[in-house]
Amino acid sequence: MPPPLRRPNPYATLIALSVTASAMLFPTSTCEAASVFAGGGVVSEGDDRYKPVALAGVTFGPNVYATAFAYGQRFSIVSRRGQVASLGKQWVLPLPFTKRLSLGIGASFLHESTTLAATSTSTKRSEDSFNLGAHFLFKLRIIDATSFFVDLDWHAHVFPAGFSTLYLVTGRRQVLSLGTGWKWK
Repeated sequence: MPPPLRRPNPYATLIALSVTASAMLFPTSTCEAASVFAGGGVVSEGDDRYKPVALAGVTFGPNVYATAFAYGQRFSIVSRRGQVASLGKQWVLPLPFTKRLSLGIGASFLHESTTLAATSTSTKRSEDSFNLGAHFLFKLRIIDATSFFVDLDWHAHVFPAGFSTLYLVTGRRQVLSLGTGWKWK
């Protein structure tokens, strides 16, 4: 009997999709500047409850970005994990008093996993759901040194309603995050 198939690692899938999509969608982007960043924040799934989230990302050229978020929670026998990857373009707002505000728009990929633990009367069940949607970004650069920066970001992800989930999945994710990173010219 062959061994059971392993489920693919969702984090590796998100990273691979982000890199592949950026290479396909933006092949003419010049990499005169690039940056990497990481941080933490909170995510709201439409229920006005905030859960901790970890984030990582990279920018290519002056305005192409890719970000990934991971979050999860456990309620008694139910555990949920979610990952969101987004890819888009951002523009600095031409305000006379500051050049630190920027807006972005792009696409998002959502992967959620819900697991019901086994009890004395039931067996373990799990279900994965995937969805594509839109991503909107509002960014404030708090510190902008030569090679170091700190950003306060608001990410809004909007997804069509999912159909194959154990529990109701809302159609939006909002993330408020604080991240730090390094840039190269």
